[in-house]
Amino acid sequence: MAAAFDLAIASYSHVRVDAHGNETLLDQELSYSSILFRKFAIGHSISQLHVTASKRNLEIIRNLGVKCIVTQRNLFDTAVSLRDNFVNTTSADSVLKTNNLYAPGHGVFFRMPPFNERRKARLGSEAEQYDFIIDYLMPWYFQFYGTWMWAERQGDVSIVRIDFNDLTTDPKAVLKQLSGFIGIDIDLMAIDEQIGKIRSNKRTSNFNIGECGRGKKLLSVSQQNRVVEIGCRYMKYEDFEHLL
Repeated sequence: MAAAFDLAIASYSHVRVDAHGNETLLDQELSYSSILFRKFAIGHSISQLHVTASKRNLEIIRNLGVKCIVTQRNLFDTAVSLRDNFVNTTSADSVLKTNNLYAPGHGVFFRMPPFNERRKARLGSEAEQYDFIIDYLMPWYFQFYGTWMWAERQGDVSIVRIDFNDLTTDPKAVLKQLSGFIGIDIDLMAIDEQIGKIRSNKRTSNFNIGECGRGKKLLSVSQQNRVVEIGCRYMKYEDFEHLL
């Protein structure tokens, strides 16, 4: 799951302001200055970011008129995809970066598990790796989804949800829907061209498999139940039942 915006935002728009007014890099926090610069220097664009609907981010989004597209995905499929990332990438590229220190409430992407746990997961069986992903990474996804669900219910920011399954099976239809939401015209021929580029170079586009239903095939019943148990710590079951 991720959030996309119709203002140009780069990865270094994730910041935290320290006690002296200096902005320091931090996952999930947006920067007024970076967004304003890109808005007036570049104009409208769309950027994909892992951004939670924190109080500070929502203030920026409201004040700058940012439109948010929240992509949601089956949670079991998400766990399987995260395991692929974990075993196929280095610590520099992985979702579990060595510099992701856990700071509750500060918007850090994933809390960093103990070194021995990471080492055991790297060397363990596929089932043990799924256990690791569920215990250490899935809580963040429930927090992410919960913040956007809350923001949507407040009704004070412009949000549209799209489903990952729809995006992979019929991307043109989804993009046409989003063009209406954002208020821009799209070139269907250009979309076909870009989709072709993504599918031909999965490494550059960071595209893994994109297959729906892998989670229920690969996760055991007990692992699926643990995902549900974790979710119930953050919200009511009926709030995320459609993502199972």
